[in-house]
Amino acid sequence: MNRLDKIVTHRIEAIARRIKDKSVLKIRTDAESMPPVLDFRKSLISTNGETRIISEVKKTSPTADFGGKSLDAVRIALAYESAGASSISVLTEPEFFSGSMEDLLNIKKSVRIPILCKDFIIDPFQIYEARAAGADAILLIAAILDPYELKDFISICRLVGIVPFVEITDESDAENALNNDLDLIGINCRNLKTFELDRSVFKELSANIPKSILIIAESGINGKEDLSYINELGIYSALIGSLFMKTDDPGEALRGLLSENHDRN
Repeated sequence: MNRLDKIVTHRIEAIARRIKDKSVLKIRTDAESMPPVLDFRKSLISTNGETRIISEVKKTSPTADFGGKSLDAVRIALAYESAGASSISVLTEPEFFSGSMEDLLNIKKSVRIPILCKDFIIDPFQIYEARAAGADAILLIAAILDPYELKDFISICRLVGIVPFVEITDESDAENALNNDLDLIGINCRNLKTFELDRSVFKELSANIPKSILIIAESGINGKEDLSYINELGIYSALIGSLFMKTDDPGEALRGLLSENHDRN
C-alpha cells in the first residue's frame, strides 16, 4: 500500500468513528450558521508581481518531523500573519501530520487573514466540521475523489459557504477538476503516492488551465529561485510549509522569502 492509500485508509476509519461520536446533523447546522468566510481567493491575487504566500502550520509529515504535537500552532500562525502571509493553511490530519481541528479553531480565533483547512477529505462530515471550526477554505484532493464525489463535495462547500480549493497532481486530476466551475486550483508537484517532487508538473498542468482560474503552486518551493520559476509560468500564489517549519523561526523565514521576492521584483 502506497503512502497516500495508507493515509486515506486511516482517514476513512477515523472519520467513521467521529461520525458515531458526533451528530452529523448538529455539525452541519453549526456549519450553516457560521458568518460569511473571508475572501480566500482575493487574498492570493498579486497586484504588483509579488508572490502571495499561503503559509502552512504543519507539525510533522511522513517525510519530516517539525516538532510534533509540542509545537504551538497559534504562535506560529501569528508569526506568519505578522510576517506578511496572505493566508494560513492548517494541517488537521492527526495520524501522519499531528494536526487537529482544535488547532484550526484556535488559529481562526487569533488571526485576521483567511484560513485553509488542509486534510484528506473523504466525507461531507469533514467539510461541515471545518466550516463550523471557522475555516474559510478547504482542500479537496482530486487524486482521492472520483468525478462524482468531487462535484458533490464542491457543491456541499458552496452550500455551507466554504471555498473549495481543488488540488491536482496530474492530467487525470486536471480533467476531473476542470469539469467543475472553479475560480482557483492548486497544482501540487509532489507525487502523492511516492512523495517525490517534480517541479516540471507546474509547467505541464498550468498550460491547460484557463486564465480565469487562479493557480496556486504547492510543494517544492524552497527559495526565491523556485518562486522565480513559477512566476515565469504566470503563477503568483504558492502554498509553502516545510521551508518555513524546518527553521527555528517560521515567521522570520517567511519574512525573508517575501523580502527576496520583493527585491527581485
